[in-house]
Amino acid sequence: MISSRWQYGDAVRVTRNVRDDGTYPGAAAGDLLIRRGSVGHVVDVGTFLMDQIIYSVHFLDEGRIVGCREEELIGAEE
Repeated sequence: MISSRWQYGDAVRVTRNVRDDGTYPGAAAGDLLIRRGSVGHVVDVGTFLMDQIIYSVHFLDEGRIVGCREEELIGAEE
């Protein structure tokens, strides 16, 4: 089983701009969803293809919940 670094409620920061890969409802592929440095809170932890951890992160200021890979996130205070 894969061990996740963050859990529900943890504050995290994205390390790069997050753009729509064509799966975000109401946005076009390539649209900027979340700017690098934005802080959000983990609301769910899941997997993709059973080997990648995907965090659903709620970015309150942007009003969006976006899926992020573990390597795209750092702790909010880092």
